[in-house]
Amino acid sequence: MTSENGYRMKDCYVSKKLNIKIRRIQIAGRSYTVRPSFVMPYMTAFTDDAEKALFLTKFDVPAWGIARIFGKNGPYWYRMAGSLGRFKSCRNNRQRFHEIASAYSRR
Repeated sequence: MTSENGYRMKDCYVSKKLNIKIRRIQIAGRSYTVRPSFVMPYMTAFTDDAEKALFLTKFDVPAWGIARIFGKNGPYWYRMAGSLGRFKSCRNNRQRFHEIASAYSRR
């Protein structure tokens, strides 16, 4: 059953890492995973749990120092900070911004 917006619910499952419900939708034959915004990329943690630790990376605090304060280990926080630059949606949003800007300038 396709919704009026052009997608259909493909399936739904519960994440083993964070115990939250993850939905998958299908648009034009391609499947996409829809994750909540309060979850970090690759479902490594909740954003509220990682926010303060990742803030310290902006001030060049080493990963081992963050691990000493917030727990886990150094490589965990290093990978967490590195995963923030891998969003596909950033590219899509940037393209969308240019479309909107060019449409506005044509007025």
